Amino acid sequence: LLSLEDNPPEALSIAKRMLAMDPENMSLRKRTEGFYRNAYGTCTETEHFLEKANIRKSANVLHAMDYFEQLVQFCPGSYVSHKSWGIGKVRSVDLLFGKLFVDFPTNPNHSIALDRALTMLEPLDKDDFTVRKIENPSQLKKFKQENPAELITMMLKGAEPLNQKRAKVLLEGIVGTDEWPLFMDRVKKGAKAAGIQLTRKGSTYLFSLSAGEEETASTLATIASIKSGSKKMKALLHFAEEGLPPADKQEWTHLADKLLKNDELTEKERTELLMIRKEITGDVSHFDNSLATLLQDLQADKKRELVESLSKRKTKKALFAHIEKNDAAFAKTIFLQTSDDWLRGHALHILKKNENIHELMNEVVRNPNKYPLCFLYLTELLLKESERPTGIEKPIIVFETLLEFMIQKEAEQKVRSRAKTIFNKFGFDLYRWTLETSSKEEITVLLGMVRKHPLIESTEKTTLEKLAESRHPSLKEKSKESFFYATKEAIQKKQKELGHLVKVEIPTNSAEIGKAARQGDLSENFDYISAKEKQRKLIDRVNMLKKELSQVQPLEAVAFTEGMAAVGTRITVKSKGTGEVRDITILGPWDTIPDQNIISHTASLAQEILGKKVGEAFFDSFHSEHLEILKVSKYSSHQ
Repeated sequence: LLSLEDNPPEALSIAKRMLAMDPENMSLRKRTEGFYRNAYGTCTETEHFLEKANIRKSANVLHAMDYFEQLVQFCPGSYVSHKSWGIGKVRSVDLLFGKLFVDFPTNPNHSIALDRALTMLEPLDKDDFTVRKIENPSQLKKFKQENPAELITMMLKGAEPLNQKRAKVLLEGIVGTDEWPLFMDRVKKGAKAAGIQLTRKGSTYLFSLSAGEEETASTLATIASIKSGSKKMKALLHFAEEGLPPADKQEWTHLADKLLKNDELTEKERTELLMIRKEITGDVSHFDNSLATLLQDLQADKKRELVESLSKRKTKKALFAHIEKNDAAFAKTIFLQTSDDWLRGHALHILKKNENIHELMNEVVRNPNKYPLCFLYLTELLLKESERPTGIEKPIIVFETLLEFMIQKEAEQKVRSRAKTIFNKFGFDLYRWTLETSSKEEITVLLGMVRKHPLIESTEKTTLEKLAESRHPSLKEKSKESFFYATKEAIQKKQKELGHLVKVEIPTNSAEIGKAARQGDLSENFDYISAKEKQRKLIDRVNMLKKELSQVQPLEAVAFTEGMAAVGTRITVKSKGTGEVRDITILGPWDTIPDQNIISHTASLAQEILGKKVGEAFFDSFHSEHLEILKVSKYSSHQ
């Protein structure tokens, strides 16, 4: 399997069979993601699709792989077909909100729920004739003049036949109605050479591929007879991958050189063919000269796009090296602008030889909106390397930028999704570092952003507020909670009490008031005065319960973060003085049992603990001792 790194389709086929037998193999799952990255390196959303499919942690890994393969068909720039809306081009994917945006002819930037898109849209291959017609109509018109039969070959898919009526519809705009008779005469003459079989059915024709064209080219003579430049190139590459006998090298090279002069090939196809030619012939001079000619008229952005479009990393690396050798600024361009993290990492490795690399990194961190993907890459890289990375001078700027990128409408989806991922991984550590290095005024502004942020859970907001208050207690006055937590069992008890008050005690009290009132002289009527006093207490209790029940939230819904103290967790602590070990459970004010160390999250001791992780220490002011957190586990009512 490892030997197939440069052959992702074969590697994925084997990986699937292995995972079917050993679905819990995490190393294999991780390696499978790497094969997908190689196979779909040109798709800008590959990383996010992998994150969405969750191949590493999904309970059903084969299902996750199938889901990824469905998602990756909707890469930005790809084409899809809808039975009513026609052919559309995928504009962008927003996985955060589960949306696909497609430009249809009559409905540009149409938004479709991703789950619906998977069932209602048919992905189209880049070689699909309708896609070619949209992307490069001039090329098809050229074929109409030079080799009309090739147009029919392009429209045929495998052994599926094509009738003349359908062909006429597909060629609308390429072949005019008045041109059709002459076009058909020329197709008939070139059909055999193009591998097309014509069958007459009444007054119309049925086109299909002849058996010879359906087979994979197995000899160089067969490859030489292929008319389509793109198909010929694929056949040459496949032939070389199978192992090229020494006797065939000269003929293979001759065919490759002839094909490289074909204007039909794209820059990407030429580059890949040149790479294979160099490997086979060892002719570095020809490779360098041919690449120089290919690249001479390309601007820096086009060169970057060409490198990004290559599917194999070794091919990317070779082209990168060739360009960088003649253009010292190219590594910087890639580092700042690419959407491919592997390429950015490779560029960074080259740039580290330059003494100005730290200055460049600081420039990116200081100007995140100019190079957002580069900023996010560097942020994640630096936070992984150290708790206090030297490349980040003002952590508050990084934290605020992450918050902004997560919801910035004008930012591309990849930026928003990447910012959310980094926040989930490093947000709390970065926030605590921010608290240590920022002024009270800066933290006040930051807290305002946190409280208003739509993508931060209420439980996370509470924890972030508590951490800020522990640093600057005066902020507590400005962060009054509008809710508190309780177990579902405690909430049900309060609801039951409220129901009993409303349905039983208050009606009974009303009857008592009525009965006492009928006794006369209310000013000295003890039973009436007592009943009215009880009524006031009952109504006060009902109002208080209604208010509290409107503010309470079930703590069972609070997300559990491994190793972090939060509401709804049991924390095992050890006294640094006596070595005594005990458990502290943080629940809500309705659930406290002090003699069992079950405390409310509003208690001062809880304020010291919330947000801290395993291994950290805090001070218990009630017992006047320093405690260290040994373990954090999720609270269960069965414990």
